[in-house]
Amino acid sequence: RAVFETYFECDLSQCKGNCCVEGESWAPLEEDELPVLEAVYPLVEPYLTEQGKAVIKKHGKWIIDSDGDFVTPLINGRECAYYYRENGITY
Repeated sequence: RAVFETYFECDLSQCKGNCCVEGESWAPLEEDELPVLEAVYPLVEPYLTEQGKAVIKKHGKWIIDSDGDFVTPLINGRECAYYYRENGITY
């Protein structure tokens, strides 16, 4: 229960955005976020890596993971396809 009641805030100065790179599934998405992601993709695409663009082109802007959840796709099973790095921090 504490997980649902505890406030969480990322400390980018400490983690440097490592959560954008580590994990077996990436950013969870709610069903109502899917059309929003589709709509904003043209605005986001110029900031993505070539690898990220290729993964999105191949698999789509979002996928359904092995648990049946909507998530963003991963590059080589690792980095979020939407990640970018700036000043040593991954976003």
